[in-house]
Amino acid sequence: MEKIDRRAEIILKAVVEEYVRVAEPVGSRTIAKRIPLNISSATIRNVMSDLEEMGYLYQPHTSAGRIPTSEGFRYYVDRLMEVKELGAEEKEAIAGTIESAEGDALGVLKEASRLLSDMIRQACIVIAPGPDRMILKHISFVRLSKEKMLVILVGKSGLIQNRVFAYDEEISQAELDRISNYLNAEIVEGKTIQEIRAHIVRELKRDRARYDRLMKRALDFSERVVSQSAENVIVEGQTKVFEQPEFVENLERLKQVMRSFEEKSVLLKLLDSTLLSEGVQISIGAENALEEFKDMSLVAAGYRRSDSTLGTIGVIGPVRMDYGVVIPFVEYTAQVLSRIFEEK
Repeated sequence: MEKIDRRAEIILKAVVEEYVRVAEPVGSRTIAKRIPLNISSATIRNVMSDLEEMGYLYQPHTSAGRIPTSEGFRYYVDRLMEVKELGAEEKEAIAGTIESAEGDALGVLKEASRLLSDMIRQACIVIAPGPDRMILKHISFVRLSKEKMLVILVGKSGLIQNRVFAYDEEISQAELDRISNYLNAEIVEGKTIQEIRAHIVRELKRDRARYDRLMKRALDFSERVVSQSAENVIVEGQTKVFEQPEFVENLERLKQVMRSFEEKSVLLKLLDSTLLSEGVQISIGAENALEEFKDMSLVAAGYRRSDSTLGTIGVIGPVRMDYGVVIPFVEYTAQVLSRIFEEK
């Protein structure tokens, strides 16, 4: 990212913030009224032209003002943005609403997503904890037919995950009960599926005679659960895209965005990188790996339990979003979720 001088930074900041406000190309006369510099509109036009050559602004057509590029927004977010601090009332509203949400952990996450979407008028996406990341309290196996069984995972957070998978070896409900009873009595409490698998492998190596058949089947079942692991994706506020001028004026693009919101696998890919990162992650326009979101931005943060990231909550909207407002809302909502899951 090419560094620019202080005067150019002031002008770039003004262009970005005015464009966020009006969603239209910004001209030099408008900037002259906004900035604390005693310089002419002609000088501002020259600086804006330089910023365009550097890739931070672009001009839709000759007679128009300038619009920030993804690179311009990135420079702004990294170096110039002033992040709004949430007030006590806003924090109380977020924490109080989420903490009073009814139902299990999934209900809490849905309420958090709905609330965040309503407060900042953007679409909100939440990845709920997948089976491989759940801290378990109980596990059950139910025989559905000769070739299919159901596994029920109950997390300490209250989240319940069900998975159906095929099994090519006939097994009775009585044996499934023995496996689940063994796991619940000896291993499950406070562990993830991955940790349960590791425990079983250690036990098999240490004493192959004891429970050998039982444990091998338990290991096989746990591997199948992990292989079919698929996080729940919660989406709220998709229709708020209709409020954004960028998409209202482009019906075909609007249809593409709405289709993307329905593709849970696409949303998982979009949020994948945030699961491995700490703090608020911001992906702007062309920085997004997926073609479907090249003209949109994502602001996301993980919510955690102890040292483990359980899932992600994020806001997705046009590149022209007000990052200084969105970031603290996302960050604090993730903190509240982390606190709730830690207490549970």
